[in-house]
Amino acid sequence: MSRTISVFVRVDRTTNTVTLTVTGDPTPGDRQELTRMTARARTLFPDATVTVDLSSPRAPTIPDPQGPQGENTNHRDDRQPEISSAPTTPTG
Repeated sequence: MSRTISVFVRVDRTTNTVTLTVTGDPTPGDRQELTRMTARARTLFPDATVTVDLSSPRAPTIPDPQGPQGENTNHRDDRQPEISSAPTTPTG
C-alpha cells in the first residue's frame, strides 16, 4: 500500500508569511523533503515567516482486508461500487 501526503503552500504577501500545510502521514523521507521545501520558501521569500503546519487531519488508514475482520467478500475488482448487504426499504 502506498502512502501519500499533500502539501498546500500559501503565500500571504500582506502579512509576509508562507505556510506549508501538510495533510497525510509524513514518513522520515517526507520530513526531509519538507525541510528542503522550507529552505526553498525562505530563499524565495527571505523576509517572510515560514511555517510548516502538521496539525491538519491525517489521511485515514485503510484496514488490512486480511486483518481481524477477514476478507471483504463484497469487494469487486472491476471498479464497480461495493455490493451493499443492507436491507432495502420498500418505496411506495
